[in-house]
Amino acid sequence: MVKKKILLISIITILLVIIFHYFALENSWYWRVRWIDIPAHLVGGFGVALFSLWLALKFNHINNICNYKPRAFLAVLVSVLAVAAVWEIFELIFKFTHFGYANYLIGAMLDIVFSLIGGVFAYLYFIKYKNTQCCIDHNDKNKHYCEHLKIK
Repeated sequence: MVKKKILLISIITILLVIIFHYFALENSWYWRVRWIDIPAHLVGGFGVALFSLWLALKFNHINNICNYKPRAFLAVLVSVLAVAAVWEIFELIFKFTHFGYANYLIGAMLDIVFSLIGGVFAYLYFIKYKNTQCCIDHNDKNKHYCEHLKIK
Protein backbone atom coordinates (compact mmCIF):
# COMPACT_ATOMS: atom_id res chain seq x y z
CA MET A 1 0.00 0.00 0.00
CA VAL A 2 2.77 2.43 0.92
CA LYS A 3 4.55 1.75 -2.41
CA LYS A 4 1.44 2.47 -4.50
CA LYS A 5 0.64 5.64 -2.58
CA ILE A 6 4.20 6.93 -2.97
CA LEU A 7 4.19 6.21 -6.70
CA LEU A 8 0.82 7.89 -7.21
CA ILE A 9 1.76 11.02 -5.25
CA SER A 10 5.11 11.29 -7.03
CA ILE A 11 3.54 10.98 -10.50
CA ILE A 12 0.83 13.53 -9.70
CA THR A 13 3.40 15.93 -8.25
CA ILE A 14 5.71 15.64 -11.25
CA LEU A 15 2.80 16.10 -13.66
CA LEU A 16 1.71 19.23 -11.78
CA VAL A 17 5.23 20.65 -12.10
CA ILE A 18 5.26 19.90 -15.84
CA ILE A 19 1.88 21.60 -16.30
CA PHE A 20 2.98 24.57 -14.19
CA HIS A 21 6.22 24.86 -16.17
CA TYR A 22 4.30 24.87 -19.46
CA PHE A 23 2.02 27.69 -18.31
CA ALA A 24 4.93 29.60 -16.76
CA LEU A 25 6.75 29.55 -20.09
CA GLU A 26 3.65 30.40 -22.12
CA ASN A 27 2.78 33.35 -19.89
CA SER A 28 6.36 34.49 -19.14
CA TRP A 29 5.84 34.02 -15.41
CA TYR A 30 9.52 33.18 -14.86
CA TRP A 31 10.52 36.58 -16.26
CA ARG A 32 7.70 38.62 -14.73
CA VAL A 33 7.58 37.08 -11.24
CA ARG A 34 11.13 36.55 -9.98
CA TRP A 35 10.29 34.13 -7.17
CA ILE A 36 7.90 31.90 -9.16
CA ASP A 37 10.53 29.21 -9.70
CA ILE A 38 10.95 28.67 -5.95
CA PRO A 39 7.68 26.73 -5.48
CA ALA A 40 8.36 24.90 -8.76
CA HIS A 41 11.71 23.69 -7.42
CA LEU A 42 10.26 22.79 -4.02
CA VAL A 43 7.45 20.73 -5.54
CA GLY A 44 9.74 19.28 -8.19
CA GLY A 45 12.24 18.17 -5.55
CA PHE A 46 9.40 16.62 -3.56
CA GLY A 47 8.16 14.66 -6.59
CA VAL A 48 11.60 13.48 -7.68
CA ALA A 49 12.45 12.40 -4.13
CA LEU A 50 9.22 10.43 -3.72
CA PHE A 51 9.77 8.74 -7.06
CA SER A 52 13.33 7.79 -6.07
CA LEU A 53 12.02 6.40 -2.77
CA TRP A 54 9.47 4.36 -4.69
CA LEU A 55 12.25 2.99 -6.92
CA ALA A 56 14.36 2.20 -3.85
CA LEU A 57 11.42 0.30 -2.33
CA LYS A 58 10.62 -1.49 -5.56
CA PHE A 59 14.16 -2.76 -6.02
CA ASN A 60 14.58 -3.58 -2.30
CA HIS A 61 17.29 -1.01 -1.68
CA ILE A 62 15.55 0.06 1.53
CA ASN A 63 13.69 -3.09 2.54
CA ASN A 64 15.32 -3.65 5.92
CA ILE A 65 13.23 -1.84 8.50
CA CYS A 66 16.15 -0.97 10.75
CA ASN A 67 18.41 0.71 8.25
CA TYR A 68 15.95 2.22 5.81
CA LYS A 69 16.34 5.84 7.01
CA PRO A 70 19.97 6.45 5.99
CA ARG A 71 19.49 4.62 2.70
CA ALA A 72 16.27 6.50 2.00
CA PHE A 73 17.96 9.83 2.73
CA LEU A 74 20.87 8.93 0.45
CA ALA A 75 18.45 7.97 -2.35
CA VAL A 76 16.69 11.33 -1.94
CA LEU A 77 19.90 13.34 -1.81
CA VAL A 78 21.52 11.71 -4.86
CA SER A 79 18.40 11.71 -7.03
CA VAL A 80 17.36 15.29 -6.28
CA LEU A 81 20.89 16.63 -6.75
CA ALA A 82 21.24 14.78 -10.06
CA VAL A 83 17.88 15.91 -11.44
CA ALA A 84 18.35 19.51 -10.23
CA ALA A 85 21.82 19.70 -11.83
CA VAL A 86 20.51 18.24 -15.10
CA TRP A 87 17.64 20.74 -15.00
CA GLU A 88 20.06 23.67 -14.64
CA ILE A 89 22.04 22.36 -17.64
CA PHE A 90 18.75 21.97 -19.54
CA GLU A 91 17.97 25.63 -18.84
CA LEU A 92 21.35 26.66 -20.25
CA ILE A 93 21.09 24.48 -23.36
CA PHE A 94 17.61 25.69 -24.24
CA LYS A 95 18.51 29.28 -23.36
CA PHE A 96 16.03 29.80 -20.53
CA THR A 97 19.00 31.47 -18.88
CA HIS A 98 22.68 32.15 -19.59
CA PHE A 99 25.95 32.66 -17.76
CA GLY A 100 25.86 36.37 -18.53
CA TYR A 101 22.64 36.77 -16.56
CA ALA A 102 23.29 38.72 -13.39
CA ASN A 103 23.58 36.41 -10.39
CA TYR A 104 23.17 33.26 -12.55
CA LEU A 105 25.31 31.10 -10.29
CA ILE A 106 23.54 32.27 -7.15
CA GLY A 107 20.17 31.62 -8.81
CA ALA A 108 21.22 28.15 -9.97
CA MET A 109 22.53 27.25 -6.50
CA LEU A 110 19.33 28.51 -4.88
CA ASP A 111 17.28 26.44 -7.35
CA ILE A 112 19.23 23.35 -6.31
CA VAL A 113 18.86 24.20 -2.62
CA PHE A 114 15.08 24.62 -2.97
CA SER A 115 14.91 21.32 -4.84
CA LEU A 116 16.79 19.68 -1.96
CA ILE A 117 14.42 21.24 0.56
CA GLY A 118 11.52 19.73 -1.36
CA GLY A 119 13.37 16.40 -1.26
CA VAL A 120 13.78 16.66 2.50
CA PHE A 121 10.03 17.26 2.85
CA ALA A 122 9.44 14.10 0.81
CA TYR A 123 11.85 12.16 3.02
CA LEU A 124 10.08 13.39 6.17
CA TYR A 125 6.71 12.48 4.65
CA PHE A 126 8.04 9.02 3.80
CA ILE A 127 9.41 8.21 7.25
CA LYS A 128 6.39 9.66 9.06
CA TYR A 129 3.69 7.78 7.18
CA LYS A 130 5.36 4.43 6.67
CA ASN A 131 3.54 1.66 8.55
CA THR A 132 6.57 -0.06 10.00
CA GLN A 133 8.52 -0.24 13.20
CA CYS A 134 12.20 0.34 13.44
CA CYS A 135 14.32 -1.26 16.08
CA ILE A 136 12.76 -2.60 19.23
CA ASP A 137 14.80 -2.33 22.38
CA HIS A 138 14.11 -5.43 24.49
CA ASN A 139 15.22 -3.75 27.73
CA ASP A 140 18.78 -4.79 26.98
CA LYS A 141 21.02 -1.74 27.18
CA ASN A 142 23.63 -3.18 24.82
CA LYS A 143 21.57 -4.89 22.12
CA HIS A 144 18.92 -3.74 19.72
CA TYR A 145 16.81 -6.34 18.01
CA CYS A 146 15.46 -5.52 14.61
CA GLU A 147 12.44 -6.81 12.86
CA HIS A 148 13.50 -7.65 9.33
CA LEU A 149 10.12 -7.04 7.78
CA LYS A 150 9.47 -6.06 4.21
CA ILE A 151 7.85 -2.69 3.66
CA LYS A 152 4.35 -3.35 2.38
